[in-house]
Amino acid sequence: MRIWGGGIYEDDAFYDACDELGLMVWQDFLFACAAYPEEQPLRGEVEAEARDNVVRLMPHPSLVL
Repeated sequence: MRIWGGGIYEDDAFYDACDELGLMVWQDFLFACAAYPEEQPLRGEVEAEARDNVVRLMPHPSLVL
């Protein structure tokens, strides 16, 4: 299942259910549908969001990409 780049990061209950059911999840970063400036402060905010979500989702075996 793919969570597309213009969507949302699902809550932990979603990923827990996918883990239990053996569903594989492709989670896009949420910056896929527009051109974003590469300068600060947005760059720092994007890096922080990516870091936070990678750390949060990393333990889920259902997350494959």
